[in-house]
Amino acid sequence: QNGLGGADVHAGTSGVSHFAYDDEQTCLEEVRYLLSLLPSNNRENPPRETSGDPVDRRSDALLDLVPADGNRPYDMRKVIEEIVDDGDFLEVHERWATNLIVALARMDGQVVG
Repeated sequence: QNGLGGADVHAGTSGVSHFAYDDEQTCLEEVRYLLSLLPSNNRENPPRETSGDPVDRRSDALLDLVPADGNRPYDMRKVIEEIVDDGDFLEVHERWATNLIVALARMDGQVVG
């Protein structure tokens, strides 16, 4: 019955569900993280946090992650992980439309999408 309309189907096939988790603990942790990225209402800016990541840090790993040949594929998730604060981002619709990456993260403490 789960295969007909459970969380995995709606997260991966229909795209109706933005998130699906295997256990309650992980779900609650990720909901807390999501809420930490969102403003309390539509009239506020997203909450800014101080970051231990220096804004002027060098990211030499990008030299190896992004090939010089523009026709060669590379893992864009690793690129995002390299440039956002503390390598931490929340991917929305991770299992649906896997050719796209929609994510929330922080850069210099400011929420970006």
